[in-house]
Amino acid sequence: MPLILIPYVSRTIGLARYGISEFSIELAAFFGTIILYGFDFTMSKFLSRNRNNKSYFSNLFWNVFYSRISISIVLIPVFWLTGIYFLDDLFTRTVLLYSFLFLISRLFSSWWFFQGMENIKWIAIGNFLTKALILAFVLLFVKNENDYPLVVLGFGISQFLINFAAWCWIIFKYKIKFFIFRLAEIFKLLKDSFFTFLNEFLILMFTTVNILIVKNFLSAEELGLYVATMKVVIIIQNLVIQSVSKSLYPNLALAFNKNRTAYKHKLEKFRNLLGLVLITLALVIIFGKELIVQLLFGSDFSKVSSLLVYVSFLPFFIGMTNIYGWQGLYVMNRERTMSFISLFVGILSVSSLLLLIESVGVKGVLIIRSLSELMILTIAYFFFEKIWKSEQKNASRVG
Repeated sequence: MPLILIPYVSRTIGLARYGISEFSIELAAFFGTIILYGFDFTMSKFLSRNRNNKSYFSNLFWNVFYSRISISIVLIPVFWLTGIYFLDDLFTRTVLLYSFLFLISRLFSSWWFFQGMENIKWIAIGNFLTKALILAFVLLFVKNENDYPLVVLGFGISQFLINFAAWCWIIFKYKIKFFIFRLAEIFKLLKDSFFTFLNEFLILMFTTVNILIVKNFLSAEELGLYVATMKVVIIIQNLVIQSVSKSLYPNLALAFNKNRTAYKHKLEKFRNLLGLVLITLALVIIFGKELIVQLLFGSDFSKVSSLLVYVSFLPFFIGMTNIYGWQGLYVMNRERTMSFISLFVGILSVSSLLLLIESVGVKGVLIIRSLSELMILTIAYFFFEKIWKSEQKNASRVG
């Protein structure tokens, strides 16, 4: 469906407004990550170990919901102030309001529950329905360049409806018992997920900061080129990396606790398969960039084809970081290590942009983005191997 949605939107609203609509969705996604608070990883791991305890997962379900409400009470005013501060002639209050609906949908995001139950089909169904709703809404209501705020509204409505429906379905299907709000349990939940959240927050924060920096130094057309180029990366990331990795994570976490040799074998098998797919896609991007741009965006975006070369291997770097970071360090309960890696590289990335953006332009921004992810991958791999070898030595001594 993205192969239908993106060509229609990019051709209908044009290069500049496409950049603005994507920018507003990115801003909402950044704040939405704070509401999600890393629960997709930590809570799915906890749930996978206690999935047969109905009282446990009912209490966990409500505590996650209460935690997100608590975060939102603080976050929503900050979101409005941030949005208003960055308004310009195109980024209107209407767009901000529509972005807000996308943000609220995160309160009801319960895909972590299906992950923990290893009921992956509902995640696939939810993703399909969300994309179908977005596509239907956009095709019905977005008719010219002035309708660009409705693209943001379509994303917000679809996310809210599907997330809320899934949330209600979990309560019905799994007969979730009601538990009242307990502040001590909320604090414990937030504490247990802090470093997982911090890592996801840092990664998206530096991505969002990159966009804010780019927006201030580039024209609306250049912003559109940057956003369109990164959209190709995001499509691959969503379809290939995230959809598989989040469903794999609870399974690997369980394998790590039961049999670490089996865990390492599964991890390496998944790494090899994912790496092969992503390298193949990188070569497809390099040799088919003109066709890809023509199919996705149209002739107005022709300059994107020359920019795609600089991010062609970025999905591969992101995928391998997922292997050694999320599926590796996270599973080994080293979320703190991963968060420090993200913080270190993120500071270097933002500092480079601030110093160089006026001279390097869009091309330089994309190169910095790829090099930053390569650095995260390299450091994550180093720590994964070091920690793994250390644990194996300790296990052999005990044995």
